[in-house]
Amino acid sequence: MTDTNTDEAIRMLLRETGHGTSKQLESRKKLPPLIEPEAQGVAKDKEAKPRSRISALGLKPRHFILIALVTAAIMRPWLVLWGSLLFFALATILYFSLGPDFWTNKITRLYLWLLRKSPASAEKIRLAARRTSRRMEKMLEKLPARWTSGLYLPDFDPPAQHDPFDDRPDPFERLQQVASDVEKTA
Repeated sequence: MTDTNTDEAIRMLLRETGHGTSKQLESRKKLPPLIEPEAQGVAKDKEAKPRSRISALGLKPRHFILIALVTAAIMRPWLVLWGSLLFFALATILYFSLGPDFWTNKITRLYLWLLRKSPASAEKIRLAARRTSRRMEKMLEKLPARWTSGLYLPDFDPPAQHDPFDDRPDPFERLQQVASDVEKTA
């Protein structure tokens, strides 16, 4: 059904009910079309603006944020210093107030959500965390053992496959048992 057919149907309905005045017909012309021009077969204007968050200069919101941060750093460098110190202080207070278990749970849930949405991105993050953990382990190996005795870094390796030999008894335990039996008899 096109706009012209719709207009005719409305005019006929208004005339039948006695409401077909020229004022009402004029107000009908001010209404937007019921069907999009694309659906009617009219070609879309190539110069129509796309629905995006880009300004006339081609700048995106992240560009404006970056410009504001650079301006703040140039105009008030102490503000950047104190702002970053305040951010780290608040992050530390939140971490210790809510506890490491809370944050571990939140980060795990975030990672599992990302794993469902984008497995490739989740794998990149896991590999980066694994590299960082390995670097920290190497750095901690250089420190004295008494400094790092209670420090355990997380393991970001994927869970190991089930070892088929886990169900079997340990052969060395059996050898120890045989050796202890031989000593008792001797």
